[in-house]
This record gives sequence, structure tokens and C-alpha cells, in this order.
Amino acid sequence: IVLLVVVIVAGVYRFSLSDEQIMQKFPKHEVVNNAIVLQLFGVNSSNPLTIQVPETHAFAFVNYLNERSKKAIGEYDDGKERGSIFIDTQRLMSIEAKNEKVFVAPLAVSNQGSGVFYYLALFRYDAQRDRMILGDYQLLGDRVDIQELAIYPFVEERNQSQEKELTHEESAAPDDKNRVEGVSVLFLTRSIDQAMSSPASVGEEHRYQVTEDYRLVRVLLDATPTPDGTS
Repeated sequence: IVLLVVVIVAGVYRFSLSDEQIMQKFPKHEVVNNAIVLQLFGVNSSNPLTIQVPETHAFAFVNYLNERSKKAIGEYDDGKERGSIFIDTQRLMSIEAKNEKVFVAPLAVSNQGSGVFYYLALFRYDAQRDRMILGDYQLLGDRVDIQELAIYPFVEERNQSQEKELTHEESAAPDDKNRVEGVSVLFLTRSIDQAMSSPASVGEEHRYQVTEDYRLVRVLLDATPTPDGTS
């Protein structure tokens, strides 16, 4: 009987309080934004930067910024293979796609083998999950030497000679509605008969257009975009 009375009194007390009064009785937990996500992308997110490693099912947890080498570093281990990823923060750039700001940067993957594979990576903020994600990537090569990234705005009707390249410190004209923003990657690679142990010395340029569904599409010089990135 005593227990029943206690339950009834507790129920009456509960329903006499508003939800606001109840919430005030619990300590408020301040949301802490992830420092790396904020520093790299300027995005307030409580979730850490976790990236699916290109061409694997593994995820890398990016938890270290090397200020000296300008790299954001993460480790991964999918059971069969382990390694590290490196985001080149010095060449991290923002680009407009479908009225949304996305980010592109060189991404290197080093595993237990001898290769270090470089990609052009596209990052975007997933508001529904409150996290930065790797939206797309394109392989640049094994042990290439990235020289420069540049944003180039162009109108699709214009030819290549009318395109104007911009560095990451410049921006495209905001009133040009027909403009499509792309990214140019200049890097050094090796010839077919050149040993991988020798320095990369053959210059290449790859250009990519960012599509409305946040994909990187290879744009061949004097040609049309191709989804598979072939030349």
C-alpha cells in the first residue's frame, strides 16, 4: 500500500511539471565541435572526420594535424590491410557546386605495400548526419608529385582558350549563372619505361568538373567530360 501511494504521488508530481521544468533539472551538455573539421573546413560538427579509404571498405579516423608538413593524417585497418591517409591541407580549396560549397584536396593513401596512391578528393558536409564525408575521388597515380591545384570557372559554350584559371586565393564572378566551376591538377609522374624508384619528372594536367550530384568528372582538353576519367 505504501509503495502504491508513493507511485501515485510521483505520478501526480510528474504531470504537474512542464517539460521545460523537467529539463532544467538535468545538467546541460554543451555540444563540442570537432577541432579538425572546424579548422580544415570551417564547419561546426560534433562528429570526427572519418573517411572511407578509396577503393576499400575501410574507414580512416583523421585525428592528427601536422602543422609542419601541412597534412591531416588518419589511420585505417580493415583486417586484411592497414595503412594511413594524408590530406594535403595546404592545397585544400573550396568550390561551388549546386549552390553548395564543397572542398577538393589531394589525398594520399599509403598501405603495407611500397606504393603511395594519390587521389583528387571531394569533401562535402552531410547536414543530415552532421558530418563531413568523402563525396567522390579520382585516382591521379602512384607516387606522383602534386605541383598545383587551381579552380577554373568556365562557361560551357566557351572554348578552352577563353577559360581563365584562378588560384585558391581568387574567386569566380558570382553573377555568371552559366559558369561551371572545375579544378585543375598539375603533377609530375613517370613515363611508361621509367623506374618507380626514380623521381617523377613528366608533367601532366588533369581537369575535373564538379557535377550537380557532387561528382568529379574528368574533362579532357578539347573534349567532352567523361565519367570514367579515361584519356
